[in-house]
Amino acid sequence: MKGCTVCRARYYGNPSRCPLDGGELVELPDPVVGRIIGGLYRVLNKLGEGGMGSVYRARAELRNTDVALKFLAPEYACDPTHKERFLREARAVKKVDHEHIIDIMDFGETEDGLVYLVMELLTGEPLSHLIAHGPAPVYRTFAIVEQICRALIRAHELEVIHRDLKADNIFLEVRDGAPDFVKILDFGLAHMAQELRLTTSGAVFGTPEYMSPEQARGRSVGPSSDLYSLGVITYELLTGRLPFEGIAADLMVMHMREPAPPPSRWVPELPTEAERVVMKLLSKEPGARHRDAHHLLEDVVAVREAAAAEAIPLVGPQKALTRRITLDDMPDPPTAWALRAQIFRRMTEAAYGGRPEPAWVAEAHVELGGLVEEATNLNAEIARIAAQIDGEQNRAKDVRNRLGFALDQLSHDESRVRRDIDDVLARRDRLGSRVTDAAADFERARRAVHLRESADSTVRPESGKTAHQLDLAVAYEVAGRRAATWRVAKQELDEVEGQLAARERERDDLQFQIAQIKGRLGGLNAELEAGLESSRARVAECAGLCDQNAERLGELGARLSAHLAGFPDLRDELFRALASTGTAPEASEDLTRTRDG
Repeated sequence: MKGCTVCRARYYGNPSRCPLDGGELVELPDPVVGRIIGGLYRVLNKLGEGGMGSVYRARAELRNTDVALKFLAPEYACDPTHKERFLREARAVKKVDHEHIIDIMDFGETEDGLVYLVMELLTGEPLSHLIAHGPAPVYRTFAIVEQICRALIRAHELEVIHRDLKADNIFLEVRDGAPDFVKILDFGLAHMAQELRLTTSGAVFGTPEYMSPEQARGRSVGPSSDLYSLGVITYELLTGRLPFEGIAADLMVMHMREPAPPPSRWVPELPTEAERVVMKLLSKEPGARHRDAHHLLEDVVAVREAAAAEAIPLVGPQKALTRRITLDDMPDPPTAWALRAQIFRRMTEAAYGGRPEPAWVAEAHVELGGLVEEATNLNAEIARIAAQIDGEQNRAKDVRNRLGFALDQLSHDESRVRRDIDDVLARRDRLGSRVTDAAADFERARRAVHLRESADSTVRPESGKTAHQLDLAVAYEVAGRRAATWRVAKQELDEVEGQLAARERERDDLQFQIAQIKGRLGGLNAELEAGLESSRARVAECAGLCDQNAERLGELGARLSAHLAGFPDLRDELFRALASTGTAPEASEDLTRTRDG
């Protein structure tokens, strides 16, 4: 595919000059650059590429902001399972909607099969880049982990498990000149409850270096699996190395069977409490790890606050990402074509000097005017729908934020109550043992009394009777004390049972409130997606009509341009005038650089 260095029109085949304005045509380095995706996003330049696809900077022209466009690689886009996993990321992120999780604003598929996500554009670096520089200070490590915890609290409460937490999927954004604002990326492997499984039973997905033992075994994973992966990330931050190293198969076996070497082996000065948190996260059994992300957050905050004295304020200069093509100065297509239509009309009048032009030229001018009006109306319709989509999404986001905050508070309270219930259950077990032991002691004392009472009738001598009565009195006293001990233990057990019942009622009430909020969130998301689906379909329809319109405009423009260029006195003026309607200096310069190598 080639592009015009003047108007940036695209052409297949091997023409050397633009038929519209005579501009030189050069090979485009990337056919995606310059395209308008979904009728809303003009692709500017490529930012990166991975195994599953590529990420581009794009301009949301109606919002006047830059976004990131993530495309699924073509070889995967034709596979329904891979496509569903890719789009699952959008649904997972939309469901959670948290400040420490990357925002996905839109998603879809173009007519020619490009599957894409539209995400916020971040400035900063992956966590893996920080780790590559060696061990991070304890304060900085736990400040980063704290933010990840807060995101996981929301995700796990909404029954979204990431399943592929790793250093490359944690991005440290530069915000207001300061680094380390965490954004969790890539929910493509996320599992959501009530969602149809996309994998066969026993299939293993994830990254071996960060995989929990249960995930390595191909078992169903829960929130605790994400906590294990976060433990690996924390270990890596503190030590600059992974707990296990080797090929994929060996790594999975080590995660399943071998205890991780303590971080203090590599960093001897590491605080004991920091190491305790990491080693607890890396426990082989899920039940031995932190109860949930709330529980982990308490420990993380405690370590961070204890390490605050060592903290050095970080200032990260915000790096401006360079762009290869700038479109800010470009008129939008309807405006450009309105100007071209005026130029063609003026040049036609100059060419024929008051004489009637050929019939086909007159018809071309009429059709050109109609197409320009149609293009203007289509773009206005796209702008109207886009504004409507933005309004609906912003309103939904506000509601999700309020409900999310309430959910965080309620889930924190529920975690606290579950911790209290665990404590009460432990006390009940201890008291139950005390009651059982006290009951057994009393039973032995009661039998001793019974034996002494039975022996009373056989004692005849007065002196023997007196001794027996004393012995019986002691037995009564012992039995009384043991009865009292049993009674006190039983009363304490009854009190604990009452406390347990109260805590369980509190837990049930909190879980009911949480379920209500989750239901409202689910309904809100379903309602929003239903509305957006029709809006996106209309935008796609308008975008398709715009493409057809632009193709016909190009054909008419090229025909008129070629005809008028046949008048030698007008040729140079014509091309200068046409160039002024579509020149993008940086784009032209970029294409020239590409041509020159």
